[in-house]
Amino acid sequence: MSRSTGSHSVSYWMAPDRIGTPVQPHGVPSAPSPTSYPSPQTELPYSGPKYAAFEEEVLAVLQSFDRATDWADFIDLLQRFMVVLRRYPQFPAAVPSLVTVGKRLAQCCNPALPSGVHIKALEVYQLLFSRISSIGLARNLHIFCSGLFPLFSQASTNVKSVLIDLYESEFLRLGEHLLPCLQGFLLALLPGLEDETSVFYGRTMRLLNKTERRTHRIAFYSSLWRCVLASSHVRLPALHYLQARLPASVPVPPDKVVEFFPLTAGVLPALTACLFDSNILVQVATKY
Repeated sequence: MSRSTGSHSVSYWMAPDRIGTPVQPHGVPSAPSPTSYPSPQTELPYSGPKYAAFEEEVLAVLQSFDRATDWADFIDLLQRFMVVLRRYPQFPAAVPSLVTVGKRLAQCCNPALPSGVHIKALEVYQLLFSRISSIGLARNLHIFCSGLFPLFSQASTNVKSVLIDLYESEFLRLGEHLLPCLQGFLLALLPGLEDETSVFYGRTMRLLNKTERRTHRIAFYSSLWRCVLASSHVRLPALHYLQARLPASVPVPPDKVVEFFPLTAGVLPALTACLFDSNILVQVATKY
């Protein structure tokens, strides 16, 4: 929704007050549809000069990004944005121009920028999530994932640590409401399993295990196999994860086979892609 403020049109969003999860037959949850959430296109209870000033200040900061020339400018603008948000605690669920805010934060997560910008951007994400709550995050996953997910694989050590904390504290608690972006979430995390000696290997493995439990096992492995099929750079860590999670008993019980190798997930095309992958290690892991 948008409202006119002076010569500018300002869009805004307010966190809805409930969410629901449709469930498919056999207990497999589907991705929540837009109709399962209250429409954000409802009239905000906020009005008056205070809220108008809030909108104007947010818009001024966002427009200043067009004039940023180096990484120090980005840090300064992110800090200014946090100051504006904290100046208006009486509007806890409202974030003016949220789509533009998401685009600017994604811009600040560009791997080409120094880690100081990334850390400051993550502070802004955390502040936003504290305002809109998990309901607001679930309703606007598409806005926030574009910046947070691609960052992990190329982030510095200190940024990765903060980012995993953010994944654990904000995204895991969404449970089945993470399903709309589950494949992207797995694509972000799987590179953390590339090096078993890495300090993040154990944390990434635990985070993936928690994600499996808090979403749905069949939905989780369906998304995992789609990652294997679509993205060659995550095939080896994905196969290592599967080897670690497959039951040790032989033969594997039929009900477990269906869970780990969902019929609708394109498992055979994914395995075929692995067998013909240019990386010999992927081929070996597939046969194993």
